[in-house]
Amino acid sequence: MELVIENEDHTLGNLLTKIALEDPRVSTAFYSKPHPLFDRIIFRIKTNGEDPVIVLKDIIKKIMEYSERFEKEIESAVT
Repeated sequence: MELVIENEDHTLGNLLTKIALEDPRVSTAFYSKPHPLFDRIIFRIKTNGEDPVIVLKDIIKKIMEYSERFEKEIESAVT
């Protein structure tokens, strides 16, 4: 599956790729930034036969869980 994501850069591309490659259902995941002047990345994911949309949704859920946990840890450290 190939997904063009507008208004994003290496930050999201690296995060999606890292978490995707940790998933055993993913055989290949990478992104590219076709042109440095445009805020656009192309994320590509290949699964071992699973529906890539479902796998991508699971990856996004995992990223959201990490973000929420990180936010709680920061709040705890500040108070």
